[in-house]
Amino acid sequence: MPKSGSTSTISRRTALAGLSAGAALLAIPRLGRAADETIRIGFPTPLTGPVRR
Repeated sequence: MPKSGSTSTISRRTALAGLSAGAALLAIPRLGRAADETIRIGFPTPLTGPVRR
């Protein structure tokens, strides 16, 4: 039985593999870049009131 209107020889699996490889190549520069701003890590403690000891 002939395929209905499809003349492409690329399988769906091959097309998806190519698309995922292309997406991975586009994402690589973003993964290897350092953050632009400084990230501050801390814990705000109360300096006044009944919680302070």
